[in-house]
Amino acid sequence: MYPKSKFCTADKQAAFDHVWAFITAQGRPSYDEETRTCVYDGPDGTHCAAGCLIKPGTVKDNGSGILLVHKEHPELFEPGCDLAFLADLQQCHDSSVGFGDFLFRFEGRMRNLARKYKLTVPA
Repeated sequence: MYPKSKFCTADKQAAFDHVWAFITAQGRPSYDEETRTCVYDGPDGTHCAAGCLIKPGTVKDNGSGILLVHKEHPELFEPGCDLAFLADLQQCHDSSVGFGDFLFRFEGRMRNLARKYKLTVPA
């Protein structure tokens, strides 16, 4: 199902499950040490929480937030895409970088997000 050619959140649970599985398997953030920013497509094939939902190389503004990407490139989003949900997923990744155990922080933030959207956390 993922990655897709456009951002899509029609099924939030499926998007959430994909991000959870992808980031936990990746084991580290998608982070550019040179620019000191989280990126959609990072070194060694890494991707951020929003980046793993879309085909690699689709987002050219690699360090931009999802809302700015939407403003400048609305063609990358399916109609009805929940931007707030995408921004929340992105924030779970980005706000977990640089504070110790990335996966521990990421999973905690994702659990909070699951409660907010009434989603189930994968086992």
